Amino acid sequence: MDIDTTTPQKLAITSIAPEDGILVIRWPRYRHYYFQSYVLTKEEFSSGHYFYEWSREITDQDQLAFGDSTFQGGKARYTLKIKGGGNIYVGNVYGEATATEYAHDYSPAVTYEWIDRQNVKVSWRKTPFYKGFAGYSLSTYPSTSFPSTSTKFHTNIEDTTEVVTPDIDFPVQLTVSVGVVVKKTTKNPSGASVALGTTFPKFYATKVAYNKVLDKYFAVDQNNKTFLRIDGTTFAIEQSMPMDNGEFCISRNGTYLYTVTGNIVKRLSPDDLSVLNTYDLNSIYFSNGRLNSNLQVTDNNLLVIRSAGGQYLLRMSDFSLIKKTTTSQSVKISDSGDHLLFEGNIFQWSGTQYDLKGPVATGNGYFRDDTQLMLQTSQKIDVYNLSTLTLSSSTPFAEDGAAFRFDRESDLMGSFADASYSQTYTTFSIYSPVEGRKMKTFRVGSPQINYSQYIILLNNQLICSTGFILPLLYYYP
Repeated sequence: MDIDTTTPQKLAITSIAPEDGILVIRWPRYRHYYFQSYVLTKEEFSSGHYFYEWSREITDQDQLAFGDSTFQGGKARYTLKIKGGGNIYVGNVYGEATATEYAHDYSPAVTYEWIDRQNVKVSWRKTPFYKGFAGYSLSTYPSTSFPSTSTKFHTNIEDTTEVVTPDIDFPVQLTVSVGVVVKKTTKNPSGASVALGTTFPKFYATKVAYNKVLDKYFAVDQNNKTFLRIDGTTFAIEQSMPMDNGEFCISRNGTYLYTVTGNIVKRLSPDDLSVLNTYDLNSIYFSNGRLNSNLQVTDNNLLVIRSAGGQYLLRMSDFSLIKKTTTSQSVKISDSGDHLLFEGNIFQWSGTQYDLKGPVATGNGYFRDDTQLMLQTSQKIDVYNLSTLTLSSSTPFAEDGAAFRFDRESDLMGSFADASYSQTYTTFSIYSPVEGRKMKTFRVGSPQINYSQYIILLNNQLICSTGFILPLLYYYP
């Protein structure tokens, strides 16, 4: 009697394809003696590697196909080998394995749309692999917490929408994840981040400005390395240029744009950021590149700049010094250049020089125009009439404002309050210099969600340094 003791021959998978809602793996019949089984193994691809999923042993030599009800898209590798022997003459022996990869690009591909101010419609693609379908699992969680705070199941394969109420504060995002449930396991999850407003280029701290004449935003990128010009409607970055740890300012009429890095001041073209002029501050004062910041430029080309040694008012047409102070008090100038806040006093341009008009309180100041001055102290916001230097209004200001700003386009002041690391939200307050009072306070996401996060009122919008912009109308009035 002849006994076949050879190792089983290898057998290759001939096809892998979806059939009637399930992925089917096919192979030819094994035609040699001492067959025991086909051994089919599945591995799933994830995070750059294949991971073992399951193994099936098929003893029917005439079964030439297997339906994988666990496959719900993505990438998988199927390995087939023959198990032979298993008798008194020959023990269990295995043939050489053959592996075949298969990929299907199905993903729930979650999308969303706001249907009103409170509710979002979440949609996803129907799975083509319905034989193994047990349901869709939809999970939601805000960026301030994990794991999911809410999970819902849809057992109808045609039911691919869900209305959720995010209950999030700008700029917190709500992650919505949808996966297909197969035998109590969620497969192929896909997610989307629901946010209030629109994405905006990320910027560093409070280094962002808007110019209405040009309808452009200007900003320093989040790494404090690049200067950006941003379209005022699409928020797309139009131009950029290197600017390591620098500052910038632009005049209200859109004519004068300056940057400073170290000792060097550059005048740029607002149209393409090309360099028009270069100035060395050491020719005016000993700068040594120290803390040149807080730039302001007027419509008639006067530049205010703060350095480690004081604050300076420069006439840029001939690059000459007009005034300087060694105090730390705020220096502010009106857009026209007619009024100057300097060492706690108001000066007015006479045509040849700045004449002292009178004292005001000290604090962080903003000229609303050439008729009003707003001063922020730690306890209140004072509004002065520049004609008479009398106090028009005084509004209590309790918040420790991390980014107090006056927005010319909305004619409002805005500030958010600092929050502790344990808080997931803080408050943002709106003040009116016209009415001389706080108009509204509302919740926003905590600045401590991200250490360098700032929320600013600019161009009648709330803009967050982490990359979101939302019309103020959402919260106010």
